[in-house]
Amino acid sequence: MLLMSSSTESFLELLGVLLIFLFVLVITWLATRYMANFQKSKNAGNNMQVIETISIGNGKYLSLVALGEIYLVVSVGKDEVHLISKITKEELPNCVTEDAFGHTESFQQLLQRTKEKLGNNSDKKE
Repeated sequence: MLLMSSSTESFLELLGVLLIFLFVLVITWLATRYMANFQKSKNAGNNMQVIETISIGNGKYLSLVALGEIYLVVSVGKDEVHLISKITKEELPNCVTEDAFGHTESFQQLLQRTKEKLGNNSDKKE
């Protein structure tokens, strides 16, 4: 009888620890979601947007930043940011995407193909 109450107490302690652990996980998840939404709303702007960033070395990046109608290419290092070039929208090279099979096509071609598929699907429904 004494052994039974000891195992019951141990089980209840384990259950309590698991509940506390789950509570901490939920609180952590909620705090992370709140901070992500806070940062997203804080960084949301209409005039400046990072279009693309690529790594060129350990802690060094090239970024394409849109400022209204002007695009800036900047190099970003650990302690510094340098302007590389200013580009207008007309000077930007065509956007090219690569699918999982290695085929490349411009965004314009991809958009046209999607429009054609959507057009064919709507024709079949009628």
